[in-house]
Amino acid sequence: MTKKQITSIILAICFVFTGLLGIRTEVLAGTVTPAPYEFEYQYSDYYQGIEILKYTGKDADISIPAEIEGQSVTAIGAMAFIKCNSLRTVTVPDSVKIIGAGAFELCASLEKVTLPQNLREIPKDLFFQCPKLNEVNIPNGVTKIGNSAFSGCKSLTGIKIPASVTALGSSVFAGCTKLKKITFAAGSRLETVDEQCFSNCKALKSITLPASLKKLASHTFSRSYLKTIHINKNAKITVLPDECFANCYALQEVDIPKKITKIGKDLFVFDLNMKKEYLNKVKKVNIMGSRVKLLGEDSFKGIHKKAVFCVPSKFKTKYQRLLKKQSWYKASMKIR
Repeated sequence: MTKKQITSIILAICFVFTGLLGIRTEVLAGTVTPAPYEFEYQYSDYYQGIEILKYTGKDADISIPAEIEGQSVTAIGAMAFIKCNSLRTVTVPDSVKIIGAGAFELCASLEKVTLPQNLREIPKDLFFQCPKLNEVNIPNGVTKIGNSAFSGCKSLTGIKIPASVTALGSSVFAGCTKLKKITFAAGSRLETVDEQCFSNCKALKSITLPASLKKLASHTFSRSYLKTIHINKNAKITVLPDECFANCYALQEVDIPKKITKIGKDLFVFDLNMKKEYLNKVKKVNIMGSRVKLLGEDSFKGIHKKAVFCVPSKFKTKYQRLLKKQSWYKASMKIR
């Protein structure tokens, strides 16, 4: 047997062995058929299907194929469509279960995206700085919306959060200056809302957070133009964090749910050039339960001098003792 024959046999054995291990390393790139769109892609054992790595075409309206070369498209890689300024609409097939961070980041012309029904997480920066995005569905089944997912989507006017979502990351809707309405689906399981989630939402005037809520972060609503912040009276949250309503320029009314036991300091602080000041437009505070025991330093400092505290009638005496001894409390305020 010649050396050449021996070498051929060894290579053949290696290929068979590699196949048995399930190792697949080839990257298949080029034009996807039958759709006339160009992608760089690869088969991924981890995603058990094709992963779209990069869009290389120039079309305005695309539908990502559900299959490539007989394999299901199951994932879109991180930043796969970043800065694809030609894109206007994108439809992602239901075969896709994973979308990587920043997949559609900085797409200047993107207006509409249809996301797959099997998606379970909106990753961070997914639509970061997509200023023309005005229509997007969040599929039922999504449990988390990552940091800055919609940050800078200046054309987004309304969005519905499915009941399945339990967490909103930091700055999710920051800079959505035309966002007028956020709706939480019936039976919402939302538990946490992180810092600056609704920051600089200038068109958002009112919001109602669901009964499932367990945690708010400081500066959650910073620099928004909310006039009213309602929280379901039976919400599970027990602590309002320090500076929870900081820099809410237009805020006039807030709710304190039944289970709140501690209210943090400087709820209505207004940081102007690093100088601590306070808002003075809050006219109504709805304390819905009897459990508030601790008030942080200057918790309600700066609210309107004629502000009204609405409390349960049978606990009026308790709150009179608690509130009137605070240094910020004024005789012109009312407890009723």
